[in-house]
Amino acid sequence: MITAHQSGNSNYEEAESIPRELVVQLVTAIEPIFEANDIYPNPTGGSYNTYAIS
Repeated sequence: MITAHQSGNSNYEEAESIPRELVVQLVTAIEPIFEANDIYPNPTGGSYNTYAIS
């Protein structure tokens, strides 16, 4: 649980505290990269080589 606080001063009143739930999901795997994907440099500069991922 995370709670936001904002104190007041001579110009503004103190803001009400607002609690929020924080959910963190763990990623345990990486999606597969298919050989059909090519990597291109950016910027290409006019000519480039294609690199296949294996």
